[in-house]
Amino acid sequence: MGTLVAAVFLLLLIFGYLRSPGWAIILAGLLIFIFGLVPLAWITGLHPYVLLAVLQSLTTIPAIPAGIALMGLGRLIVHAERRET
Repeated sequence: MGTLVAAVFLLLLIFGYLRSPGWAIILAGLLIFIFGLVPLAWITGLHPYVLLAVLQSLTTIPAIPAGIALMGLGRLIVHAERRET
């Protein structure tokens, strides 16, 4: 629970200090992606069937695809901001 609270405060800090919302969304997606990889690294270090562990963690932990989707959304926003100026 403490990790979740720290992540929320870190995301609020990122949104507060970055001028561009696109870059803030990219960084938020990167943090979510990294938090999704932590259980994956822990499982593969202990599990003898590494491929099954990777597939299971990708399907049961939606943080990895959600982080990738947020990074893509942030990139689209950054490109839209550049076109406007």
